[in-house]
Amino acid sequence: MRKPRILTAAWDSWLARGYLLVVGASVAFASYDTHLVEHEDASLAWVWPIFTTVPVSLPALTVVPESVLPPPEVFFTACGYVIATGLGLLTRRFRDRAPQPRLNWNS
Repeated sequence: MRKPRILTAAWDSWLARGYLLVVGASVAFASYDTHLVEHEDASLAWVWPIFTTVPVSLPALTVVPESVLPPPEVFFTACGYVIATGLGLLTRRFRDRAPQPRLNWNS
């Protein structure tokens, strides 16, 4: 059985894979800092996942009530996957596009 193209778009290009790696690293750092490091004051570790997923996460954080949001690890990973899918679809579109014929300005 063949997978739908939209589900594999996040893994098709190196750009999307690299973006997922950056999002995963920022979520892992923030999760580590929240759960395993003792702080005397508030930590701003979750700012980095917000920065890496701004086009999707910021509107969602402002519109959706906090009581409905999933845990931050799940939320930011899902936002990153949505953006990586968009990057994969964009790179697929430009990669699969037929080359344009060159114009001959001399004739």
